[in-house]
Amino acid sequence: MVSWLIEWKSAPETQCLKDAPSQPLQQSLKDLERGYKNFFQKRASFPRFKKRGPNDAFLYP
Repeated sequence: MVSWLIEWKSAPETQCLKDAPSQPLQQSLKDLERGYKNFFQKRASFPRFKKRGPNDAFLYP
């Protein structure tokens, strides 16, 4: 999924992704991929969308 990020950044409908640093975007995609892997291997429930709130943070590796 992280390899798709380059295509998404160059697409005209997702130009806003160019403004964001790539590391947090890559980490979010890695977290999503890990969530789906855990779901399909029966280790966790289906990944849910979590709405934004005032105390949100992001991971900058």
